[in-house]
Amino acid sequence: MIPWLVACAVCVLVYLFVNVVGTVPSLRTIRIFNKLPGPDDQPFFFGSAWALFRMDMDDVIPYVREKLEKFGGMYACYFMGLPTVICSDPEVIEVILTSNKNIDKGPEYSLIGRWLANGLLLSTGEKWRQRRKMLTPSFHFKILEDCMDCMSRSWRNVVGVFLASEGQPVDPLPIMGAGALNIICESAMGTVLDENDDRSKEYVAAVKRASRDSIRRVLNPLIRNDFMFDLTPLSKSHAKDLEILHGFTGEVIKERKAAFAEEKLYEQYSDADGKKRQVFLDSLLELAKKENLNELDIREEVDTFMFAGQIRRLRLCNT
Repeated sequence: MIPWLVACAVCVLVYLFVNVVGTVPSLRTIRIFNKLPGPDDQPFFFGSAWALFRMDMDDVIPYVREKLEKFGGMYACYFMGLPTVICSDPEVIEVILTSNKNIDKGPEYSLIGRWLANGLLLSTGEKWRQRRKMLTPSFHFKILEDCMDCMSRSWRNVVGVFLASEGQPVDPLPIMGAGALNIICESAMGTVLDENDDRSKEYVAAVKRASRDSIRRVLNPLIRNDFMFDLTPLSKSHAKDLEILHGFTGEVIKERKAAFAEEKLYEQYSDADGKKRQVFLDSLLELAKKENLNELDIREEVDTFMFAGQIRRLRLCNT
């Protein structure tokens, strides 16, 4: 019995070394990192992971927010031996986001790879540069201005739901999630959702569950590896949520493609210079012909865009 326990312990240590300690930073990185502000009461090696691993999922964001307020919008901590910087200062973040050189994502991003595939958020190198160049025109400010009616209508519906509760406690996440989803689908995908469509409710709920699963994997090094994660019950429920998410975006793309075939696509927007602006999915479908984008290329960008919109909504509800 004891030899088996020893063998299991060795396997766990090897696994942790390969997946965590195997990416040990350079001494120069550590010296610079140690000059940054941050808590000094963290356990050796585990760092912030020790506190985060023990707390409830709903307490993670308040915990991080508290640290950010304490250290002025940015703090440094070790997470399972890895130096990590948590930042909410827009001026600091802008330096990274506007860089065309520092575009490689951290290892945590790979945990949502099954969800978003290799879209603009997760891609790097030449693919990232090409996709960014192709998709940038779709985010022209004029499109946002022309979508004000859509946004106002959706948020009035959200307010109406809150008022209908007549002072009774309600969960704001699914209500605001449905409103945000309606805006994204109409303004960026050219698809108007039926208010009574259960698909949107399922999608919003699946986004919440899949996001929580990803956070769990970040906080728990034992299930970061895909093979280890697939051995857990959480993997099966996560796979079902991904089916819902991909199924929803697949239907949105299918409906818009049908409109394209009937020459009803291109709901365009004109600005002062007379140029035409297309909604996001219109541009993707047009680029699919010019750049030979396949079904996966289109879906991964749509999934990424929808993901970004829903995550912003989750962050708003947690502020």
